[in-house]
Amino acid sequence: SGAPAAAMLCGQVLDASRILTLLAHAWAVFVLGWLDLVRAAVGDWPAIDELLALAPGAACIILGWASYHPIDRRLREATLLGALDRGEQVPALVPRAVYVWEQIRHNLLFILVPVTILVAWWESLLLATAWAVERYPWAARAAEAQWPLVAVHLCGVLVLAACMPLAIRHLWRTARLEAGPLRERLVQLGAAHGVGFRDVLVWRTHAQIANAAVIGLARPARYVLMTDTLLERLPLVGVEAVMAHEVAHARRHHIPWLMLGTVVIISLAFDGAAAALRIFLPPEVHPSLGVTGVWTLVAGAACIAALGYISRRFELQADAFAAQHLSGFRPGRTPRGSAPPITPEAAYTMIRSLDVVSRLNHSNPARFTLRHGSIRWRQHHLHGLIGASADALPIDRTVRMIKRGILCGLAATIALALLAA
Repeated sequence: SGAPAAAMLCGQVLDASRILTLLAHAWAVFVLGWLDLVRAAVGDWPAIDELLALAPGAACIILGWASYHPIDRRLREATLLGALDRGEQVPALVPRAVYVWEQIRHNLLFILVPVTILVAWWESLLLATAWAVERYPWAARAAEAQWPLVAVHLCGVLVLAACMPLAIRHLWRTARLEAGPLRERLVQLGAAHGVGFRDVLVWRTHAQIANAAVIGLARPARYVLMTDTLLERLPLVGVEAVMAHEVAHARRHHIPWLMLGTVVIISLAFDGAAAALRIFLPPEVHPSLGVTGVWTLVAGAACIAALGYISRRFELQADAFAAQHLSGFRPGRTPRGSAPPITPEAAYTMIRSLDVVSRLNHSNPARFTLRHGSIRWRQHHLHGLIGASADALPIDRTVRMIKRGILCGLAATIALALLAA
């Protein structure tokens, strides 16, 4: 029928199907022993058995994208006439195969590639350790101490984190943003906040995605990515607002804090699940696979909820940072006591930019996502910042409390590990 509500419902069903697929996969692995069955069939090769175990779930997600393509195409066709009337560039409609492949590259491989490398590195390290223990006494002593193995593993993780941006710029189709006023303005924006990056890249998406990202923890391997659609459809001040949002993630160190928070929350959640099993089950009763699986899923759900809360507050702080920037405030550089208020123009520029991004992505602005919340929620928060002093925003205080909580959780994790040793 072409009703917008029906298209929105289809998008919600697609989102729900991905969540259900992940839950079904977790149940199969932790309760039904799916990974053990795969290993029994193919052996325990580094990352190979895990990839084969993931294959059914990944196939379900890919088929979901394939089924959604006709709806996405109809939505894009509905915007063509309006774009022609406004004299805007009309993007080419892509066939199903291209649409699905772009979704795989941007949403699946983006996560699957680093996770696969991490798993392969850890399992290869275990195999190498077992080989060395059989042959060298010093390797047996190191394996017994455990900390050398953990140290080598962490070094590999750090190397991967440093190199992943270089891989992502090729995993996604990118090109260097040509010299001009736009590039100069974006480079100056980063310099104004003490955030350096290796390059500014145009992220080619066949006009399928309106988004931006800053990838990389350190300047030599940090890139700013702006999609082709974003650069073509947003005014210069809107591009600057979106860029300021992405610079905020680097300036406020959101990625390292989220990584640390992930480690802490997972450790505490699963230690808590193990403690709950010891409390509720008599000592002589060994927990069944089903009971262990249920508690594992509960711990996993708690991790997802906690990390979602942190991620959404980081998004609010990045939005507020963009409003601070557009209001003339430079965190750490503006003299104390002379911070300007958040101006209506700054807040509404970011509000309009979020609205345009939502419209270009054909997404419902009221749609909630675990990592970002909803566009309407973020816009309401920005509206509430108008007139507030730029150096005393409530969201900055909230994020400081979150970071302190992560540090307290880290201390608790270390203490529990020392007590268990």
